[in-house]
Amino acid sequence: MRLSPLHDDFGAEVHGVDLREVSKEVGYEDIRAAFEKHSLLLFRDQNLDDDEHLTFARLFGPLEDRLPRPEPEITTVSNLSEEGAVIAEQDLRTLNLKANQLWHTDSTFLPVPALANVLQARIVPSSGGETEFV
Repeated sequence: MRLSPLHDDFGAEVHGVDLREVSKEVGYEDIRAAFEKHSLLLFRDQNLDDDEHLTFARLFGPLEDRLPRPEPEITTVSNLSEEGAVIAEQDLRTLNLKANQLWHTDSTFLPVPALANVLQARIVPSSGGETEFV
């Protein structure tokens, strides 16, 4: 595993790791140490299905799910409807996405906030769509 800083103070890109092969016994200890040092890790070109994504996320601890269901599921953030059309500008889903762009924190209001978010971009626009971390 090799790291490249994303900024002098925060974040690193991780090279040479296939997240599908990481387990508590193999690779996680190094990833966790890098996370503790850099607070944000970027893994490019990973092709995880939902189960693989959840398996990797569980390495960091119990999963949080906003909905009461037997097992947590991947939450999708998208501007596309179930039919694949772009959601209208004034649709509540679009307005919610826009509001999240102003300021958004996950789980900080909980008595025990989540340790981390494990995000995956599946469809990336050719421009725009940047995710920012602070």
